[in-house]
Amino acid sequence: MLLKVGALARQTGLTVRALHHYDRIGLLKPSGRSAAGYRLYNRDDVARLHAIQVLRQSGLSLAAIGALLAGEGPPRHRIVTQQIEALDREIARATELRGRLVLLQTVLAAGGEPEIEHWLAALRQMRAYREYFSEAELETIFRDWIATEAEWQPLLDEIREAMAGQWPADAIGTQALAARWMHLAMRWMQGDMARAIRWGEMIKQAAQQGFGGIDAAMVRYMEAAVELRMAAWLRHLSPDELARLDKRLEPEWRALAQRARALIAAGTDPSAAASRTLLRDWDALVDRMVGHDAGLRDKLLKAYRDEPLLQVGHMVDPGVREFVEAVRTHAGKAPPRRR
Repeated sequence: MLLKVGALARQTGLTVRALHHYDRIGLLKPSGRSAAGYRLYNRDDVARLHAIQVLRQSGLSLAAIGALLAGEGPPRHRIVTQQIEALDREIARATELRGRLVLLQTVLAAGGEPEIEHWLAALRQMRAYREYFSEAELETIFRDWIATEAEWQPLLDEIREAMAGQWPADAIGTQALAARWMHLAMRWMQGDMARAIRWGEMIKQAAQQGFGGIDAAMVRYMEAAVELRMAAWLRHLSPDELARLDKRLEPEWRALAQRARALIAAGTDPSAAASRTLLRDWDALVDRMVGHDAGLRDKLLKAYRDEPLLQVGHMVDPGVREFVEAVRTHAGKAPPRRR
């Protein structure tokens, strides 16, 4: 059975012009012609056309397809490798575009109907994001935001109340808010202090430029309170040591403190088995926090002993610390030192 060019075009979804072009460049020549001069295609021609379409959909140029079908040009495996590399580049571009759209969606989510000013603000904010973070980092940040989003709004409301009440940066109430701010930020950033610092710098810049719905006054207020806490830490730990602390353990510290309070409320004796188990778990959690570095552990514990500011807002209150030390004293057990 022979097909005229028009029939072949209809059945394959190509245009007659495309088939004529394939003929002119020698990619697909008809096996014959009718008495009237019409191109005629047989079964082998149709099979070749199918191969051409498959290779074209893979992104190969017509020249590369011709060489591949003729067994000429670069080795076939090299052509396929080149196409895989080209597809990888396309995937990377598509992934970047998706990341930008996710950012746009996130920035606009807090607003109402996206009028032109909202779009412009969103685009400015996206530019700020991408000055500080890669697309991959931003995808992680916004994905992890979901886990902490519900806790931020109540905290921000309390900070606004503190600002309205003109609480000083070193007030206990302000420091408790700063501690929550830092713990929540660390949990959001998966304990990555460098990333959290970059985020803070970006937010500060965005607030100064007056876009993104960021309250510049609040940023300055919390920055002053956080700086006091950081100064207390840096009196005992170097910046590198502070960065090495595992800051993802807040949920486990809260659970451990709750267990301790339950033992205290029940009047549990420090010598009881439950108390000794608590002490063992406490020491294990401290070890995880310092990466089993005995020297860093000593510095950490000294910082908490010598800096009352660091105890403000901490999930482990002084009563819990006193109980743990009483258990340790009764057991005659010094804090473990490991290397």
